[in-house]
Amino acid sequence: MDMEEAEGIIMQVMHKELRAIVWLGALLGCIMGTVMTFVNA
Repeated sequence: MDMEEAEGIIMQVMHKELRAIVWLGALLGCIMGTVMTFVNA
C-alpha cells in the first residue's frame, strides 16, 4: 500500500466522521438555543 492510497482511505473516514460531528453540533446548538429562549422568557 503506497502513501497516496493510505491517505485516500484516511480522508474518506475523516470526512464521514467529521460530517457526523458537525451535524451533531448543529443539532445540539439548535436544542440549546430553543431551551435558552424559553428559560430567559
